[in-house]
Amino acid sequence: MRKSPLKRKAGSKETSGRKKKPSISSLKKKCWKVFSLYIRRKYADPITGHASCVTCGVSKHYKELQAGHIVPGRGNSILFDERGVFPQCYACNCCNHGAIHEYIDFMKKHYGEEKGREIIEDLRDKSRNERKSFTVEELEWLIRDYQIRTGNA
Repeated sequence: MRKSPLKRKAGSKETSGRKKKPSISSLKKKCWKVFSLYIRRKYADPITGHASCVTCGVSKHYKELQAGHIVPGRGNSILFDERGVFPQCYACNCCNHGAIHEYIDFMKKHYGEEKGREIIEDLRDKSRNERKSFTVEELEWLIRDYQIRTGNA
């Protein structure tokens, strides 16, 4: 509830003219939105905007796809790691819990058998063992970087 102008205290945030610093949570959501767009557009046909789900192969416009992780849980340590995030349809990503077996097969084909296995293990280890806390500056930098990469700067 906003205070009326008569009830505001001098020097309060509402009267000081300073902008409120964005929260980590709001920046992380914005960063995910831009990162997800980047991933989906990266693998989409530049003319039609269609991309294929990496797990079932269905072709849809990138706006109808999601950015799915090979390692479930979306922990901060792997949240924006491009090696393990690719376009997936809603059915595979949400209803089929990521279609993990098909996703593993895709990773091995995409990166090669050995490299694919290494990346999956590295992402799993990072997800289990590394705790990542983002700073406001770090998230703002990531947002700007992915905006530039998608041409939305």
